[in-house]
Amino acid sequence: MSDAVAQLRAILNLEARRGYRNDAVVGGLDEYARRWHLQMAPLIDGEHTARRVGAIVDALAAYPSLSPPARVAAVHELLAMLETLAPAAETKATDRTPRQTTKPVTPPSSAAKPPPSPAGAKPTAPPAPPPRPSELAGLDAPLTSLPGVGPALARNLARLGLERVGDCLLYTS
Repeated sequence: MSDAVAQLRAILNLEARRGYRNDAVVGGLDEYARRWHLQMAPLIDGEHTARRVGAIVDALAAYPSLSPPARVAAVHELLAMLETLAPAAETKATDRTPRQTTKPVTPPSSAAKPPPSPAGAKPTAPPAPPPRPSELAGLDAPLTSLPGVGPALARNLARLGLERVGDCLLYTS
C-alpha cells in the first residue's frame, strides 16, 4: 500500500478520535487534500484510479462545510474509498520503487476458540494481541515512541492533552 494512502488512513482515524473537528492535520482536511493529491499523482495508472483519487480529493475539500453528522459519514466513506484504492496504489508503488511494504495485521477469527482447560487447572489470561501497525508508527503512535520522550515527560505532556504524535501537530498554548 502506498505511504500516501496509509498516511491518509491514519489521519482519518485521528480525525474520528478527535471528534470530527477538522483538526487532525494543520490547516484541516481540505488543505491536506492538495498535498495528498500531489503525493498520489505518480501512483495514478489509469482513468479508473484517477477518478477514485479525484473523488477522495473532492470529499476532503468539502469536509469543512459538512455538518457534524455528515462529517462522521464522510470519514467512514473516505476510509471505504481508500480500501478500494489501496490495491491499485500498492501495485503502482511496487512497480516504481523496490520498497518493502508491511502487510496489515488481520484480527484473529472470532470462530477460533481456545481449547478447554483440564479440570482443576487455573484459567490463564489470553495472550495480548499483537500491536496494530497504527500503534507502532505514524500520527497514532504514543509520544513515548519519539526519541527522548520517556514515561516522565509523557506524563507531563499528557497534562497538556498530548498523548499521541498527531496531537502535537495541533497543540496551541
